[in-house]
Amino acid sequence: MHQISEISVVNFKAIRSANFKFSSYTPLVGYNNAGKSSILQALSWVISPSSIPKSGFNDFDQQLSVSATVSGISERVLDGLASNHRTKIEPLIQNEILSFRRTQLVPGAPVSQIRLEIFDAITANDWIPSPTGISAALSALFPEVIEVGAMENAAEDVGKNTSTSTIGKLIKQIVDPVRLQYSAQIEASLAPIAQQLSARGNNKNQKLLEVDAVIEGYLESFFPGMSAKTHIPMPDIDDILKKATIRVSETRYGDDLEGDAASMGHGAQRSVQIALINALAQIRRGGLGVMDRTILLLVDEPELYLHPQAIAVVKTALKQLSQNGFQVAFTTHTGELIGSDDASKTLIIRRNADDGCRCLPTMEEVAAIIGDAGQQADTLFELSNSKEFLFSDRVVLVEGRTETVIFPHIYHAVNRRSLAESRVGLIKLDGSGSLKKAGDVLRAMGLEVKIIADLDYVFRTARQNGMLGVTDERFYEIRSICSRLADKGCFVLADDGFPKKSKICSAEQGFARLAQDADASAIIDTFVEDLQEMHIWIWSRGSIEDHIGIEGKSLTAQRQFVQNLQQSNDLSFLPEAASISEAVAFIDR
Repeated sequence: MHQISEISVVNFKAIRSANFKFSSYTPLVGYNNAGKSSILQALSWVISPSSIPKSGFNDFDQQLSVSATVSGISERVLDGLASNHRTKIEPLIQNEILSFRRTQLVPGAPVSQIRLEIFDAITANDWIPSPTGISAALSALFPEVIEVGAMENAAEDVGKNTSTSTIGKLIKQIVDPVRLQYSAQIEASLAPIAQQLSARGNNKNQKLLEVDAVIEGYLESFFPGMSAKTHIPMPDIDDILKKATIRVSETRYGDDLEGDAASMGHGAQRSVQIALINALAQIRRGGLGVMDRTILLLVDEPELYLHPQAIAVVKTALKQLSQNGFQVAFTTHTGELIGSDDASKTLIIRRNADDGCRCLPTMEEVAAIIGDAGQQADTLFELSNSKEFLFSDRVVLVEGRTETVIFPHIYHAVNRRSLAESRVGLIKLDGSGSLKKAGDVLRAMGLEVKIIADLDYVFRTARQNGMLGVTDERFYEIRSICSRLADKGCFVLADDGFPKKSKICSAEQGFARLAQDADASAIIDTFVEDLQEMHIWIWSRGSIEDHIGIEGKSLTAQRQFVQNLQQSNDLSFLPEAASISEAVAFIDR
């Protein structure tokens, strides 16, 4: 399926100058007023241009332009075009790719003055004026842009069908098989009536014949040889389908009143729109629609006013459409519409005073740059399943379940606001070995990353990852202390000279006992300070459990801690209250 793989936008609304890459199913996430809707509007405009007023220009004194790269224009796609369109567009395609640009020089300029250019990658390697007929060929490649807004005119939209309404465009796609099925039948049924009402019908109505005689008699007096007859054309299938709309009725409360959706709640109105999208998905999946040309479906917040089960239905429908002739792009504030296979291509949109609206590098782009795909695969899979990073400015990576259960409550107790309010995402990874890899990926995407890890991270993972010098004398000193404590029966040593799981204690308990040694504690503090410079917080007493005073990792102990914290409303009851407060401050730095 051919699709728009990238657009470059200059001076459009919140966008000063930025590039955005698209797949067949592209979620756009970001905070309110970040410019997500502007991106969808730019995508629509480059396919179906209209005059943009002053409010659509970021800088009134500069021209506005959007360029698009269309990929996947295969031989099969070209075969689906009319010969005249193919003849015009085929010479400009290289490696199944075509790029074009539209430019509006000043606000309010008429559509006829919007400039269309084609990127000539074959001869000129530059933008050239559009050859005659290219605009029509582009329209043939993308015959429709369907935009579903965020409910501003949902009631009006649901109640009527116009050529520009969402409902009208959706119904047009849905009833396409009906056109093929009934076209000949309607024409045959209306033929006898046409004979009575058409200008030269063989059985024309007597009243119309009398009118024709009066008209022709008058014309003969002033314009000899001129003839005029009344003609009432018959509607064809397209004329009938233009009037197709949606009628809503509800029988749950003992009545069966039918009408438009204006009197219904926003949830019901949105549900009607989404129901049409779902119906269209089912039709396309069954192969009943026309799929030789791609249709753009652009949706603002499809989850709006819908309950979780309905959101799941929407996701399924949009995914099906993206695999059956539609390119789907949508804005969202929920991860429910983003599957693990979508996260790597999701566009994270940010906006600031200096750069305007922009897109952070996607996980897919970053993974390609970092390389080592084999080792990165598991890490990317973990991040994709978490999705917290998509909706956060800062991300905290942890390796333990206790942090995910307890740390949000600790953070709120200290700051009197939640992690979400601070735009902080908390992601648990499986094992300390994934922390650095995940951190590298997220930082390359432009996100701020902090890591929280247990004490063993210092002596095993951080050292193996080269974050601390392998020949650092402090390691030899700690090993000497470990050997001394092991001789006393405090724990058992692994081959690397550090505590391991044994009948005496777990490895985690062994590191906690190591941290209790005065000589070891002094050295550990220096390691902790070094790693904080690398944005890594280490629980210097062993683990978070050792700092908050709970035994083990049971949910019962965690729940009891949360209850105690909520009752006290501060950290005063904790044995290591100061270090816990420092951990929160570290996250906020």
